[in-house]
Amino acid sequence: MFRRSHLFIIILVLCVILPTSHHAFAKSRLGSFGLELSIGGNYDLLVNDTQKSERLGLNTELLLSYKFLILSGDLGVLYDFRKAQAMLRPGMRLFLGWLYFRLAIPIALPLTSAKDDMFNLGILVGAGVQIKIKKFIIVFEGNVSPFFININDRGLLMPAEARFGIGYYF
Repeated sequence: MFRRSHLFIIILVLCVILPTSHHAFAKSRLGSFGLELSIGGNYDLLVNDTQKSERLGLNTELLLSYKFLILSGDLGVLYDFRKAQAMLRPGMRLFLGWLYFRLAIPIALPLTSAKDDMFNLGILVGAGVQIKIKKFIIVFEGNVSPFFININDRGLLMPAEARFGIGYYF
């Protein structure tokens, strides 16, 4: 059955999506490449951590993206300074005006042969705000990314991040 609440939701979605897609058509270019550089602070939520690991961290991410209307395909490369660990984060974002939702697959890559530095795989879910100033953008983002492979060694590892960055769309 069709209800008034469904109509309200449809109108709300159209009001958010149409200005974004109209702007893309008005520029006569449907897609564009972007490059973002952000810094982030993370706090590791560890369940059943027997080692009492350090939890606060600082990282930086370089994110290359291709935006088509309201979707973008992303490839992020992150470096965590505390853990001295690199991470690839391929994924996508859904843009609803200035608000976006992000979904990615973080792949932790070992840089050393230390026991704590292992390959790991997870899922990243986040939301952010992108403020556009001509071709430049300012980005604020929050996300969580539980990792799944090395659960038995340290418990469940789930970093929560807050990010701030700048970017440019070509």
